Amino acid sequence: MKGRKLEHCKKAGIALAYEAIDEGDSVGVVVFGKEVRAEVRPTRDFHQLISEIAKIRALEQTDIASTARKAAEMMEKEGGETRKHLILITDMMPTAGEEPERETLEAVSGIAAQGVTVTVIGISPDEQGRKLAGKIAEIGKGRFLIAKGTEDIDVLVLEDYRSMQS
Repeated sequence: MKGRKLEHCKKAGIALAYEAIDEGDSVGVVVFGKEVRAEVRPTRDFHQLISEIAKIRALEQTDIASTARKAAEMMEKEGGETRKHLILITDMMPTAGEEPERETLEAVSGIAAQGVTVTVIGISPDEQGRKLAGKIAEIGKGRFLIAKGTEDIDVLVLEDYRSMQS
């Protein structure tokens, strides 16, 4: 992702962090490309989250499998009986790995077995991306939401977060 798409994803991350922390929840961030590039373990430190989100830059490849595993690992280290939910904001085109789609589904299956739910916010996914995102959401017992334009990414992220509150 780059340009306006990336900027709107950053805005969504900031909106989620603000609302979740205001509700007493912790938020973590995993920035990924062909590998995990940066991470912030779940925290209530809004300034730390904003600082990391501001550093995000466009990358070339997408490794959703490694990102899902890293997010689950971060949540596991938090321990406790807290709800563990991953929101993937992506164009749904995993490109890293030998068999990126299979590896992604296996990773999601593994983290779902650990009690992590997964919602996918697909940014203009093609038909193949829609099918994959649907499978991820189904396996992850989450939702698949499509951002028709980049302007509504933050609305979808907050909608998903609020649905978890019910």
